Amino acid sequence: MPEFSVITPMYNCASTIERTLDCFFRQDIDLDKDLELILINDGSTDETMKKVQPYLDQYPFIHCFSYSNAGVSTARNRGLEKASGEYIAFLDSDDEYADGYFGKLKKIVEGKHYDLIVNDFAYRNKEQVILSSAGLASGAYSLSEHPELLRAWFNSLATHAMSAKVYSSSLLRDYQISYDNRFSVYEDALFGLTALMYAEDVYYLNEVNFYYNIDTAGSLMHSHKKDYVEAMNTAYAKIDELIAFKKWSSAENDWFDLKYIESTVDMFCDELKTGKNIRSTLHELQNNNRFRSDRRNTLIPAKFLLYRYMVEHHWDSAVVLMMKAYWKNKNSRKK
Repeated sequence: MPEFSVITPMYNCASTIERTLDCFFRQDIDLDKDLELILINDGSTDETMKKVQPYLDQYPFIHCFSYSNAGVSTARNRGLEKASGEYIAFLDSDDEYADGYFGKLKKIVEGKHYDLIVNDFAYRNKEQVILSSAGLASGAYSLSEHPELLRAWFNSLATHAMSAKVYSSSLLRDYQISYDNRFSVYEDALFGLTALMYAEDVYYLNEVNFYYNIDTAGSLMHSHKKDYVEAMNTAYAKIDELIAFKKWSSAENDWFDLKYIESTVDMFCDELKTGKNIRSTLHELQNNNRFRSDRRNTLIPAKFLLYRYMVEHHWDSAVVLMMKAYWKNKNSRKK
């Protein structure tokens, strides 16, 4: 049984798959003994398989399974069915791990068991590298003792860059955690938040060990997904469920309500190219209201003042409908 299984869905990725595969040959572990790479060909119609075949012929740790196209979530679930490693990771077909990453992982798990390992990562294109970090000290953490970890990881890690995380296969198996086939966006957030619900012992590595390449037209960073609204609302509902399950303070809900507004508004600012960005206003609301329990009651009017501001200034109706659906569902869950 290998220590690590890496699952990589492939769909028409002939221009990037070699770059992704080559990153494994810069790892300081015994690839044939310690790692299995599971490629799921999700109905590619370009030369993806032509590029992959020489690797399959030469390297026994690489396995490939081909299916008709069913979407990225189904492809990852198919990979989960094939994986046999003690730890499982996911890597997209246009991204890369840092050199020597798996050697670090092997040392971390030696003689120990973690439900989840979280790393820093970086967005990268031809011009620049942008670091995304939770800013914590490297080491082991208990989620029961540190509910603030969800906030720390949320912005940089929890809902983005699934490849910056490594999951215990026993955690995924015992709680039957898999990808929601309804979504091809925010699906990594839903998966990660479900895992966090049941995870307890977590290791955080404050180093960039994954590069999210955004220099290709096919990157998810460039893709408009029609199911974004439903997926995002489902993810925030999962956050409510997680906070209730962990019995964390209601202040965590308050923080994520404002985060929801920020995510929603920023998305449509970018989509509509309006130039209107109220991130600084939201940050001010958070700083003034978030961490002082004596002022928490001001959050509700603050949220709806912001909502009214958006309506009065003729924001796109999709923003308004999205927020209405969010709070309607949130209130119904409280009853």
